[in-house]
Amino acid sequence: MVKDFLPNIRALVAHRLKSKGFSQSQISKLLGVTQPSISYYLDKNEDYFKDKIKKIGLDGVMISRYVEMLVNDVVCGIPKSVETLHIIWRELIFSGQVCALHKEKFLELKDCDVCMKFLSPVQIGKDKEVLIESMKKSILSLESSPYFAAIIPEVNVNVAVSLNSGQGIEDIATIPGRIVRVRNRAKATTSPEFGIQGHLTKLLIAVRRLNPNIKAVINIKFDEKIKFIISSTNLAHIKTEHNAILGEDDIIESIKNSLRTQKRIPLIVFDEGGFGIEPMTYLLGNNLDEIIQVALEVARKYVAS
Repeated sequence: MVKDFLPNIRALVAHRLKSKGFSQSQISKLLGVTQPSISYYLDKNEDYFKDKIKKIGLDGVMISRYVEMLVNDVVCGIPKSVETLHIIWRELIFSGQVCALHKEKFLELKDCDVCMKFLSPVQIGKDKEVLIESMKKSILSLESSPYFAAIIPEVNVNVAVSLNSGQGIEDIATIPGRIVRVRNRAKATTSPEFGIQGHLTKLLIAVRRLNPNIKAVINIKFDEKIKFIISSTNLAHIKTEHNAILGEDDIIESIKNSLRTQKRIPLIVFDEGGFGIEPMTYLLGNNLDEIIQVALEVARKYVAS
């Protein structure tokens, strides 16, 4: 992680930030490394660092996914870069992709499978397995869409889905690494898992206490174009009301307040955000397929208009 992955992925993030117009001093502050280090990264071609990461076992698409995740974290001021790196590295270890390189460097590890055992998913019941497989199919429809990437917000997209009788975090599945934009297509960075703490997980738990028929939520970007497209349909839509937003708990509370008198689903919630909080559109429904089809149709109209 420290010797083979981190320096090279950091270099690619620096190149991506430069392409977005950030100066070397700004990149230095964002990444928490010295300006001479940033200068070293930018003096070399991106392919130099990509080739080093490919030796670990990653392909070009995976590298692009991870770079986009990390770039969005630092650009949006989300204090999750370390958490994101942990998610990425756990995924790589569990997939076995870094094992070959590790065993090549340390021959005494030729029969080692400690990481695979330690990070293997906890056994889950049949109902959870069915839900995970259903989510994978739904997410694939987002990845296959030529339009959906156009409505991915800066903080990226996630989905959260609850079991029918779900009440807590252990009953809700989401994507630990989010859905990001890679080469103008949506890509899920990791597989769905149960029990992952996150904004949409907390939101779904909160709204299910008001309306247990709501079992799934997805977030997409919010702008006047999105608002017009949705307002032109017969879908139920509401706007949150708040004086100030201090964090995700305030967003969830304002959404709850807006939902108290709403019974129709699918339901779309517009939140205009606040200082340092990106505006967002939330689609809520009684199953993931339902709201994903709404999102895909909105994306198609968004690109066409």
